[in-house]
Parts: sequence; C-alpha cells; structure tokens
Amino acid sequence: MDGIELDILNGAKKVLEKYKPILIVETNDDSRILEFLWSLDYTILNMKLKKVKKDENIPHNIFAVDETAYNNVYEIIAP
Repeated sequence: MDGIELDILNGAKKVLEKYKPILIVETNDDSRILEFLWSLDYTILNMKLKKVKKDENIPHNIFAVDETAYNNVYEIIAP
C-alpha cells in the first residue's frame, strides 16, 4: 500500500469516525495524512510515543489515537 495511505484512510473515513481505531501509518513524509487524522480528532504519536505537533518534522511512521482516549489515558499515567 506504499504511496496510497491517504486514499485508504479517506476510504475508511466513516469507520474511523465511528469506531476511532488505533492506527499505525507510514506517512512517506506526506503532511496530508497528519492533517486528515487531526481533522478526525486523532492525536499523532511518533514511534517513541511522543506527541507530534503541527510545526514539527513529519515522522516516517506514526501511531494515531483518538484524542479523547489519549487524554483519558494520559491523565492516568502522567506524573
């Protein structure tokens, strides 16, 4: 699926909106993938599980987690 990640995500948009699955995505340095996931209220994490901010370089691989779920877990595990 190399190079068509955004097409696949767009095709799964209704599933992503309804079920908010955790995703692992190869970005191929395509900022549109991150923008798409942010528009669906996903938190983007790099492979070291650090939150990716909009002004940072695009990681080659990412985790995408529903923002509400991320915030709820983070409140539990954060010192």
